[in-house]
Amino acid sequence: MGLRWGTELILMVERDLSVKDLARDMFHRYGYSVLSAGDEGEAVRLYRQHVEKIAVVTIGALSDRARSRDLFNMIRKINPGARVIATSDVSQDTGCRNMLPHWIDGHIRKPYRMTDLLNLVGRLLGGE
Repeated sequence: MGLRWGTELILMVERDLSVKDLARDMFHRYGYSVLSAGDEGEAVRLYRQHVEKIAVVTIGALSDRARSRDLFNMIRKINPGARVIATSDVSQDTGCRNMLPHWIDGHIRKPYRMTDLLNLVGRLLGGE
């Protein structure tokens, strides 16, 4: 499967600056626009401000699973049709898998290849 070029806006919630910078650069390279937040408060503020434009939200591990789950819940209250991808490290993988049926549209485990994240976003947006 080829990588999908896009023009959509992605909200990326990630505390790890190196992951955030790398993912943002990759998304830009493939035509996407990116908003980024480092915590749930900033993410909710940005989501409310740009809800009509944001196509996908990627949520990295926050300080704990409960905060990640609360953020998923807040986003879905704002927009029940929001497309949400969870990215997690091995220690939080079980918690994210438990949320899959109810809260998230996709999950990718850290460390991940940037092309895998790009492909997952493309599938959610109707690509191949």
